[in-house]
Amino acid sequence: MSNERLLKRVKQWSMRQVPASDHGVYVESVLADLSMLYNTQHGTALIDNTYGLPDFTNIFNNLTPPDIDMMQRAIMDTTNRFETRLKSVTVNYEDRKNEFGLLRFSVTSQLMFLDGLFPLNYSVLLNGDGSVAIEVK
Repeated sequence: MSNERLLKRVKQWSMRQVPASDHGVYVESVLADLSMLYNTQHGTALIDNTYGLPDFTNIFNNLTPPDIDMMQRAIMDTTNRFETRLKSVTVNYEDRKNEFGLLRFSVTSQLMFLDGLFPLNYSVLLNGDGSVAIEVK
């Protein structure tokens, strides 16, 4: 099984490139795909109405613990469903009072690469404007 998604392999094939087997390139590819996944809102992707995350922009005004739990669950469920190269995904909220207008969730997972599993830990940063950033730990 290849380390790249089908459309990336097709693009590489058309450009006569050999798929990369370098771990760093592979991790960058997964993180780029996660960034695209997290920055897509439900209902906007033609492939699947559930692709991406729900719209969280209105939640920032009156944030409650159930809202944080819902966001945490949405990140974990979306990652498990659409990024199958990651296994054992856990998502935890990081309460940081000094980051106004930003919610931080830490993600720990195992990345399938070649014949093994390797740890991949990163943070998902939800901004008040609806954008999502990924920060590698």
